[in-house]
Amino acid sequence: MFRLTAPQSSVLLGVIVLAVVVVSLLLSFIRKKGVQRYYLLFMAATLVLGLGYLMFYAPSKVAVSLSEDALEVAVPPFIKKSWAYQDISQAYMADWTATDQEGLRPVQRTMGTSVGEYRTGWYKLANNQKALLMVNGTRSICLETASEVLLLAPDDLEGFRTALESKLGFEIK
Repeated sequence: MFRLTAPQSSVLLGVIVLAVVVVSLLLSFIRKKGVQRYYLLFMAATLVLGLGYLMFYAPSKVAVSLSEDALEVAVPPFIKKSWAYQDISQAYMADWTATDQEGLRPVQRTMGTSVGEYRTGWYKLANNQKALLMVNGTRSICLETASEVLLLAPDDLEGFRTALESKLGFEIK
């Protein structure tokens, strides 16, 4: 399993958002009386748990796995999808800042997360193709199937490349 860790800036943003929510709710809790306190406490617990899941737990589970017969990408809570190796028509190293690969640049997020260079989820590319991104930067491995493009760059990109080459049976250039 090859993971993609969230950048420190997004973790810091999550901490700040949770701190602001908790402080606001505590101040409201002090001002409320009776049964309103219990409603506020329930809402606060639900909000803190939901935000904690979305900002800390889910990003820690972003990964790509290579099984015997398929590649699986997990981007909780949005995506868990697999592709058989024989469905991958092309595989190559990509960098959407290069002039010959500008079409791979993500232009619109359709479902996912984006914080700076960190992008996970479904995106529309400059060449109008639908793509699944799991990157933290512009350099990735591009996998093309009949219906979509995958741009994958786990933390151990070279290790992933070597493992994927052995599964596909050809070199990724």
